[in-house]
Amino acid sequence: MGLIRLDGYTRLALLGSGVLGAYSLGANNIANVIAVFLPSQPFPALSWQGFESSPTQLLLMVGGIAMASGVLTYSRRIMELVGSGLANLSTLAAWICVSTHSIVLLLFASASLKAWLQSKGLPSLPLVPVSSSQAILGAILGVGLLRGGRDINFLNMFPPRKFFRFSDSSRRTFRLLCRKLQESEKCGEMTYVSSYLSKSSRVGIVQ
Repeated sequence: MGLIRLDGYTRLALLGSGVLGAYSLGANNIANVIAVFLPSQPFPALSWQGFESSPTQLLLMVGGIAMASGVLTYSRRIMELVGSGLANLSTLAAWICVSTHSIVLLLFASASLKAWLQSKGLPSLPLVPVSSSQAILGAILGVGLLRGGRDINFLNMFPPRKFFRFSDSSRRTFRLLCRKLQESEKCGEMTYVSSYLSKSSRVGIVQ
């Protein structure tokens, strides 16, 4: 009974962190969606049966609907990759990752927190959109490294085709650097990377 109750509490915690994540994601990224339309105010003010809405509120509603539509129609594969393709996470580790991601986004979207920090004479965080992808990837990578890194799928996190995109001049410079390091017997892992780049350039992986 104790384990069942603990599992129920953990699932509730995951649900709560997911709700917080959805709120913080919307609060942080809504500026990317509607900020350019604010000066023009494309919607008129509405008043219907005692319900009044300003043009800014209507714009926020349209932006929220657009973001939700993108999540429902386009983001399924990304969510599956983040949820199970990057690392094998336990329920507790998943809760830590989602909570950390949500708190980071909320810190950069909270005007109340900024005002409170300024009132205490403390440095405040800028109210700017931050990358939710980097926040969740950093959280997953951090938890995975804390557990020894055995459960991290580095090929999905750093795909070679995207990670090693160097121009010809960059590859030549990189190989020259490795050659100099080899001469001083300090190359280490860079020797492997250099040989990988050489083979990849021949088969057309590195472009």
